[in-house]
Amino acid sequence: MFGIVRLAGYRQALAAHGLPETVAKVERYRRREGTAAMAALLERRPDAVFCFNDLLALGAMRTILSAGLRVPEDIALAGLDDIEDGRYSTPTLTTLAPDKAELARIAVDLLKRRIDGRPGHPPQETRAGYRLMARESTLGR
Repeated sequence: MFGIVRLAGYRQALAAHGLPETVAKVERYRRREGTAAMAALLERRPDAVFCFNDLLALGAMRTILSAGLRVPEDIALAGLDDIEDGRYSTPTLTTLAPDKAELARIAVDLLKRRIDGRPGHPPQETRAGYRLMARESTLGR
């Protein structure tokens, strides 16, 4: 589900700025898949890559650096989720950080309603905030 929402947001953002879309599909959101997807993308020589999570981005970073390219000088890189590893990678990883406290509050509230036996609500879209954590993988050192 998250992948569908993230892909829709990616496409909207690119369309709003008149940018072309390039997507490297992966089976799972892990470092290994990020490494393989980035290897395929290198043939196109992108100047920036946005990964659907930070694990994919860390795998992509490995491939970029192994190819003798620099992050962000040759390819800027960003992920999504703000995992701790991204704060300690070299270079540090730019990411979109979800408001985890808000997500937890929403989840607990919905769970409490169900446990308390209150009437359910029809399916609805619930959103939590995000913050851009701009770091070295897009800003440089």
